Amino acid sequence: MKRIVVVTDFNGAVHREIERNLREVFEDSVRYEHVFLDSLKPGTQLDGDVVLFMLQNRADRFKGMLVDPDSAFVVSRTIKEDRAFRLLDIPEGSEVLLVNDCIENTLETVALMYRLRIKGLKIVPYEPGMDISRFVIAVTPGESRFVPEGIPTVIDVGNRCLDGETMIKLVALLEMNNWATNKKLLAYINSTADVLGGIKSQYRRTRLREAQLNAILDMAHEGFMLISSDGVVLMHNAFMVDDMGWEIIDGYTRLDDLLSGTDLAGRSAFVDELVQINAKWVLVTREAIKHTASVNETMMVFRDITHIRQLESQIWEKTKALGQHAVYTFDDIVSQSGKMKQCIQKAKRFAANDLTVLIEGKSGTGKEMLAQSVHNQSVRSRAPFVAVNCAALPESLLESELFGYEPGAFTGARKEGKRGLFEQAHRGTIFLDEIGDMPAILQSRLLRVIQEKQIMRIGSDRVIGVDVRVIAATNKSLKEEVEQGRFREDLYYRINVLPLVVPTLQERKEDILLLFKRFLGDSELILPMSLRRILLNHAWEGNVRELENVANYYKLMRDTEEPYPIYLQLEQDADPAESDLVMEVLGICYEASLKDEKVGRERLRELMEDRMGQPVSEYQIRKLVKEAVDKNLMTVYRGRQGCCLSEDGRELVENTLNG
Repeated sequence: MKRIVVVTDFNGAVHREIERNLREVFEDSVRYEHVFLDSLKPGTQLDGDVVLFMLQNRADRFKGMLVDPDSAFVVSRTIKEDRAFRLLDIPEGSEVLLVNDCIENTLETVALMYRLRIKGLKIVPYEPGMDISRFVIAVTPGESRFVPEGIPTVIDVGNRCLDGETMIKLVALLEMNNWATNKKLLAYINSTADVLGGIKSQYRRTRLREAQLNAILDMAHEGFMLISSDGVVLMHNAFMVDDMGWEIIDGYTRLDDLLSGTDLAGRSAFVDELVQINAKWVLVTREAIKHTASVNETMMVFRDITHIRQLESQIWEKTKALGQHAVYTFDDIVSQSGKMKQCIQKAKRFAANDLTVLIEGKSGTGKEMLAQSVHNQSVRSRAPFVAVNCAALPESLLESELFGYEPGAFTGARKEGKRGLFEQAHRGTIFLDEIGDMPAILQSRLLRVIQEKQIMRIGSDRVIGVDVRVIAATNKSLKEEVEQGRFREDLYYRINVLPLVVPTLQERKEDILLLFKRFLGDSELILPMSLRRILLNHAWEGNVRELENVANYYKLMRDTEEPYPIYLQLEQDADPAESDLVMEVLGICYEASLKDEKVGRERLRELMEDRMGQPVSEYQIRKLVKEAVDKNLMTVYRGRQGCCLSEDGRELVENTLNG
């Protein structure tokens, strides 16, 4: 057991106060001895792990009596914080007499008053025989018996105690830097008046963080153990005892005793090994501690499989409720276009890894659908998918949305602060739509987030680690934006890791009729020839989104005189030979020829009524057929052969269908 020798001038209140201070931190884990200089005999030896002196001149004078000269330690003293508050009641500008048991201690206490930053007082040290008639207030550190009579007000701030810096050094000298001692040390420091604010504040922050960390670890649903280089458990959290059922004494329990039924103790590093321990299935990870103070220490993490499954289910349900989940998969993307199929196959490959994806394509081509599909086919599919349109929010709002903010960070901020979208997307994917419109100042912050995997909330100095996959999209050419100086070149190359270009609807004409029927909700529907011609000939600058709008319009207005939006009607060709009804007749005959079927006038009339959704007379059919024959687009045979397209008619229909 460690031994502390306390050396004081005589047997009085000081040595009892010092022992009380020491016991607040060390309790009975050390042995205390007291030596009084006024009764010290020649030849006495002072033997202790630490020998405490109250003054430097005492340490110098009796150093020769120490068994170990390096054990001498001159303490610094302060007063308890609650006692120090009494000094604040003294009127500013007052002249105060300070009284102690000897002139050395008196002068030291005066210096303490100034170190405590007691401002506005004139402090005068008391010496026996001096004129005290002008003093009405005296201050003493537990030595009221030495205060001369006649002073109306005596403020006793109590015996001076060991200050925080002294206690910190003693913990280090005695090599008792463990969690239990540090917890008591933190409480002791908080009870003393602040002398060396910098040291105390730093220590307080450090130990407070340690206390917070231990509280967090004990609340975690995972087990943590810090292992020394020789296989001894240095630190553990409550999970290892409460859930794993182990009895662990930090600094004594060996890892191989705990993991005797497995080969994990002898392995230096591994990730998510599934093992059964004490009838519980757990995932175990072991990694080296990466900090300069560590000497081949490792951290082991134990995750209960049952809790992981419950947590995944809860996270999935909560993110769905918040709308932070991806709806679309690759199965939802309808296409028979070669270009689009290539794009989808490339996106599926991209989904298999965790690199950043940049999707470029015109507005309405389905960039977000592809982004969601990539997320849903990745290992992050059960985690959040958070989408933000970088062009839809002003710069100030976009910054707070992306990175979050601390309470009171700016006017109008929530009093509880806010988590940013990067934090909300932790373990999942963040989709940055229209990234080409992101303000320049935020581009630099985004670059750092992607590089460092860390964010900092507005109004905070704390860095938060995030594990997020970034998928960005733009309807601009970012390469051109870089050349024009509107987009950071370093950010461009950081996000352009897996480039994906989505073809326009004009480049995938094979999908126009297929998608249109999909939007109508009937993939087997036979579209009128006139409608097909309109759909295939239109430029579709709004791409798939515009096509969906036209389909919704047609679904509502198909039985009226204006079945298409007005701008599509104006695009129809006015040439009578290619009028809608003639083209409809030609289209019916063309489809029949593909099935090797014959179509007579009566059957032609029935099919026309089905297509047009209204009655068609025999006279109208004869007129339309005659017009087609006159234009050398059709030939009419007697009997079962019926109406057949000429070569010109077939070529016209095929050209129309192919746009």
